[in-house]
Amino acid sequence: MEPKLPEENIIRRYLLGALREPELDAIEQKLLSSEELSQTAGLIEDEIIEQYLDGDLDERDKRAVEGHFLRPPAHRKKLRFARMLRHHFEHGSAGSGTVGDGVLVSRVPPRSLWNYGAALAAVPLAAVCLYLVVAQQDLKKDVAESHKAQAVLQAELNKEHESSAGLRQELQALQTTSVVSMDLRPGLSRSTGFVPQAIIQPSTRVLKLDVLLPNSTWVSVRVRLLDRNTRYEVWSKSGLKPVPGAARLLFDMPVQGIRTGPYELIVSPVPEHGAQVSYSFDARVIQ
Repeated sequence: MEPKLPEENIIRRYLLGALREPELDAIEQKLLSSEELSQTAGLIEDEIIEQYLDGDLDERDKRAVEGHFLRPPAHRKKLRFARMLRHHFEHGSAGSGTVGDGVLVSRVPPRSLWNYGAALAAVPLAAVCLYLVVAQQDLKKDVAESHKAQAVLQAELNKEHESSAGLRQELQALQTTSVVSMDLRPGLSRSTGFVPQAIIQPSTRVLKLDVLLPNSTWVSVRVRLLDRNTRYEVWSKSGLKPVPGAARLLFDMPVQGIRTGPYELIVSPVPEHGAQVSYSFDARVIQ
């Protein structure tokens, strides 16, 4: 065997994952820039594969082949092709034998030399066919993986589309939901000739109320909404907190259960001490 050049040894160590900085960067740059070195690397790859299949590697190099060299798909493809080609020659050449020191001789009769020559000429064709079989298998695998990746991507796109549709629906709901604001002052009644009016559209969900309290000493209040005609309690809530330092109560009241007609809002302190304030307003519900 011819002695290896220093650069060939470096390429072999590189292929087996035995190089470290700065040799690693240096050989990678050379392989990218030199076509001759790239071809040399291909020959060394073939050599490593042949030694691996022959069992000629020591334990350290064998682990390097299995743990590092065979990581790239191109190297695994080379290994599969070499293994199939060996299988073809080992099990598909029944018409030949060896004598003496392993010299290959023909078992084909002289009258069949023409056919035997044709068979020898067919060997490269068989190798090409084997390569095409391996390439077709790899192509099918790549196509299957591509289809799988496309399916995953499509599922993610569908999920994103559903999420976007849900956000659009929520945004549309917020845009079409109106809020009615209303200021209530104590003492306003029909006898004074002025009562606030809340116009409730089909999209209205909330009445935003700003209620003026009789004094700023209330810490917690209870609010009840009564139908003035039936005295039916439509809604109530306790524990509302006035604006700190001001005699104002800001809160949202749902419009559910409110119909067209007069209403009365009863506000009292918690705990109750008999004091309560009444606020009148009219509701007009537009169907």
